[in-house]
Amino acid sequence: MSKPPTCREVTPADSTKLVPLFEGFYGQWFGEPVTAQAVQRRIQQARGTETLVVAERDGDILGFASLRLVPSLDSAPYA
Repeated sequence: MSKPPTCREVTPADSTKLVPLFEGFYGQWFGEPVTAQAVQRRIQQARGTETLVVAERDGDILGFASLRLVPSLDSAPYA
């Protein structure tokens, strides 16, 4: 039985490993091929606004997520 995946925050060093996942999710990046440099820029742009996380097992990235908190005028919680 394999180990369960763990989740952690993305670092710029993950950019190369994220390229295949970004290609599968986005196809292209604003009309351009996905590159490690484009992913690294995306990671930097997200700082302070979003939290990017990856799921990994044995050093392999299995998936990613982008979490963003947005202020709301409605005080009732929703999901």
